[in-house]
Amino acid sequence: MQAWSRVGDDFLLLDQWREQADVDTAVSALKFAVRGSSPALVRIEFSGYGQILARDLQKTSRSVEIQLVPTDHRSKSARLLRHVDLIQSGRIKLAQGADWREAWVSEFETFPKGPFDDQVDACTLALDFFVQGLPLTKPQPRALGGVLNHRGGWIDARRLTQRGAYPHVVTRQRFGIGVFPKKRS
Repeated sequence: MQAWSRVGDDFLLLDQWREQADVDTAVSALKFAVRGSSPALVRIEFSGYGQILARDLQKTSRSVEIQLVPTDHRSKSARLLRHVDLIQSGRIKLAQGADWREAWVSEFETFPKGPFDDQVDACTLALDFFVQGLPLTKPQPRALGGVLNHRGGWIDARRLTQRGAYPHVVTRQRFGIGVFPKKRS
């Protein structure tokens, strides 16, 4: 699982979760990421237990748009090849100091002859979306509520989101907390 963002012409890989896990652990990791980052979109490949991930996420996160992406019957090399110019242009940015960074780069360097290709595959799925140029819009929150300002006045939650204030996301990024849960030792 990877968390991506587009900033101008650049594509930022914010975090990733990569673990051999049973479906319940994978569902928990995805739900953790969605709760903590409020994504505009979750794309899941329609293979393996992708359908289960989508179904379980939909039950608890109804305001998140979920796309089940049909399996592309081209080879992984062919899927990546359409993005080579973008990759070579230096427009893909990785989080500095991320614990997964070295393994990610190594997998790309050894692809397609390396022992793993899941990170390349997830990257291709994200880039396929980004090159379409479709806009991402943050869903409106569904809960009613608000906060007290410094003068004791009530600010309705809908007004906060209209101004684009998502303090929990900013705080998580400011302190370098990842989107996904940390790998268990």
